Amino acid sequence: MAQPNTWVPGVDFGGGARSGAVSFTILDTAYVGTGYDGTLRDDFWRFYNGVWTQRANVPGGGRDAAVGFSIGL
Repeated sequence: MAQPNTWVPGVDFGGGARSGAVSFTILDTAYVGTGYDGTLRDDFWRFYNGVWTQRANVPGGGRDAAVGFSIGL
């Protein structure tokens, strides 16, 4: 059992390390995508129930430092 205030690693991100990614949540689902890893990325990923799943790529090509937001449902 983890001690209070101790970092407990979770599931590794399926899309690999990158900078400048965008992320947002909708209810109990997190989304992460785009960014830069030496190449501009256009992939997008969903995290739900402890599993990363790749979703459709963002149209229009790769990008980094984008902005994401969600408004309460």
